Amino acid sequence: MTSLADTELVRARWRRALHGHALDDVRRADFALGGLAPRLREPTVQVLLLPPDPEGETLSIDEELWAWLDAQKTGHGRRPHHPLR
Repeated sequence: MTSLADTELVRARWRRALHGHALDDVRRADFALGGLAPRLREPTVQVLLLPPDPEGETLSIDEELWAWLDAQKTGHGRRPHHPLR
């Protein structure tokens, strides 16, 4: 993708993807409260991993990424839970 039209197409796809996850506008009442956030008592951080083109590709999570996520700790000293494993 090199043309301006191609770039705008990908930007439009990103706008749709971010809107669907309530991450498109910090002024939204539900900003960052999509996904798993409603299941938490107090949402603190949300990590959303998306491929370069949110409508055209899938994202592969390899062992290196899982190892990095495992090395991260939450503010409560617990390791993150990985429901997709």
